[in-house]
Amino acid sequence: MKIRFYPKLKAKGQDCYTLYMRITIAGKRTDLSLNYELTRHLWDDRTQCLKGRHKDTGYVINLTNLYRQRAQEIYQSLINRGDECDVNTIRQKIKGEDTTAQHGYTLISLLDRTIARKNSLIGPNNTLATIYKYKRKSHLLTPSSSYQVNPVTTSLFGKISADK
Repeated sequence: MKIRFYPKLKAKGQDCYTLYMRITIAGKRTDLSLNYELTRHLWDDRTQCLKGRHKDTGYVINLTNLYRQRAQEIYQSLINRGDECDVNTIRQKIKGEDTTAQHGYTLISLLDRTIARKNSLIGPNNTLATIYKYKRKSHLLTPSSSYQVNPVTTSLFGKISADK
């Protein structure tokens, strides 16, 4: 797997570029925007970083390292599990568009499950005030919210039954 960062022209006639990450595996490649805008003369292709002592140099270094590390972790986990490892799968996982999520829970469904569980456990450890707190937070999410929650995050909501 090869990872490279480069600026891509945002619109013709402007000197505004967007920073992209290119992932290449077995000759197949995909590009992923890092949503960072810069001018072309600030970018050094050899070091894949901003030139000189620009105020955002530290930010860009951290940003590129974060994306590079995330792509390498995903790549390694796919290889370790014996799953098909292609650039589109890695891209989807980095962007959070993974359609093969283990649980498929949305944030609103997790809050609904937590409220239902707390309602059934009203007692010394779960007061009515605790349940109201969860209900107040759940109104901030709309029913159309479809935030996928990864399995690590679900531990924040306690044990969740396997049935949906």
